[in-house]
Amino acid sequence: MNSPKKLDKYKGFPLYIEAITTKDFKKYLETCLTLEDEARDHSFHKILVNHWPENLNSFISAFSDYFGFALIPVNVVKEDNDKLSFYSSNLNLISKIIELNFLFPYQKCMSNIEILFNCKSSIELFGKYTTVDEIVTKVVSNRFKGSCELDLSAFCEDKEFLENKIYFYKLSLLSHFKILMLRMGRDTKSLNLSCNNLSNAPMEILNFFMKGNLTSINLSHNRIPSLNQVPRVSSKIEKLWMEENPLCETLDASTYIKDILFKFPRLLELDGVKLNHHRTYLPSIRNFVVPAALHSNHAIDEFLAIFFSYYDDPFRHNRKYLANLYDVEAKFSISTCFTSREQRDLPHYMNHSWNIMDMSMQACSSPGARIYNGEAVLAILTSLPETIHDPTTFSIDVLLHNEKTLVLVVDGVFKEKSITGQDKILQFRRTFVFTCRKEKEGTKYLIANDMLTVTTAANEHKLNSFKNPIRNGNTLMLIHPTADDVDNLVNIFCRLTKLKAWAAKERLRACNWDIRKSLSIFIDDLKKNDVPNFFLEFDERHALGVTASMEEID
Repeated sequence: MNSPKKLDKYKGFPLYIEAITTKDFKKYLETCLTLEDEARDHSFHKILVNHWPENLNSFISAFSDYFGFALIPVNVVKEDNDKLSFYSSNLNLISKIIELNFLFPYQKCMSNIEILFNCKSSIELFGKYTTVDEIVTKVVSNRFKGSCELDLSAFCEDKEFLENKIYFYKLSLLSHFKILMLRMGRDTKSLNLSCNNLSNAPMEILNFFMKGNLTSINLSHNRIPSLNQVPRVSSKIEKLWMEENPLCETLDASTYIKDILFKFPRLLELDGVKLNHHRTYLPSIRNFVVPAALHSNHAIDEFLAIFFSYYDDPFRHNRKYLANLYDVEAKFSISTCFTSREQRDLPHYMNHSWNIMDMSMQACSSPGARIYNGEAVLAILTSLPETIHDPTTFSIDVLLHNEKTLVLVVDGVFKEKSITGQDKILQFRRTFVFTCRKEKEGTKYLIANDMLTVTTAANEHKLNSFKNPIRNGNTLMLIHPTADDVDNLVNIFCRLTKLKAWAAKERLRACNWDIRKSLSIFIDDLKKNDVPNFFLEFDERHALGVTASMEEID
């Protein structure tokens, strides 16, 4: 018998039950399967299935599941109404088909299978000496960018697959390329899985990245119906894209943000928009529409979340979205009440304040005007400095709410960076006058008039503002703790760090009873050997386990 290494024997041989028994083919195939021969992967066998009534996707999926192989077929063709053919280099699949007597039962039908053994070489199929594994590896490697981003978007429609007629019909097939995916999982920081027709988060793929440095995942433009199909992948995830999935249509914006933050507690950016200091944002909102079934309280809560989320963006990039909340002819004005010294520190308000100039000079949208309308409103809003509002100080009054008009007054405290480089705490009153328009999906609210009054905050307001944690939605901090609260937190901290109770209490008090911050500082001090031994119940090496505890807390 000729050497089976190149599968030259039985080349182009049609396989069926009588042929494999008379030609001693089984023995030959067993010999081939035991050899670690590169040539095996370059020999392709044509497989033809008779009596298949459905489409290609259902066929490949059912065929792979039945025979138990991760099948990546080449040159799949529906030859007529009930015949499908494809090429594969998988000798194990050939062996399995023979073992099951060339039959493929599906639902109530029985399909018989024909095989043309070693029908074509890789050169004949691809025009070069290569394998399916090599092509897949090349495609994945080419999609790895210098920024440590692995771009697997629309992966199954990659140009390389289409040109070589490789039917990579679902993304999860990548999980079978273990060595390749382990290497990618080690180096990837950002993973793009958009536009892959996914109905859930592909954990068989994501598992390769969980123990690496992955901090960003893009699952947008898929078919994910619910957040239940998106398990918590890793506590390290800081950026996530979920837009253009069916789940975005079924959840209101507040629930959407809240549920995602529960799964991804370290999230800093959602759908390309940075989360602000209140851990809120509503990037998908292009205008303010409240369903007819909801009352005014819900409408006001939603509006405040939208408005101050965009307004408090750290880099002011998202303030441009505020334009969608204003009527095209909306008016905006600023009035101030500052001393001469305060006016020098806050020139941006003085330059636009209408109440410090001769009222006869007012002329809407004209040079030097202090009451602005139209496009000038957004220009002024984006020019004002970065701010952080404290929602715990807000006092909200609804002066009027009917079918045509909503008048809303919001008082509160905010801070901004002055030109002297120091944060300045200010008090504001913002009066919004909305026009209300009935639409099919509910009532559309547009700001017709926005009147902002800014003054210096009184000492009482300064002392009582920015006390509650608003930066991290999952901050582990006690606010005005009782003695029992303090004792319980100290016990937890002692258990994690092996510090003595008095030392643990001092550290927690210095961090305003924030256990996450206290642990972080403790780890840094421990690494610098700045924790005296007499502070510890045990040798300091025992406290190194606090690093793992930090990950559990996150």
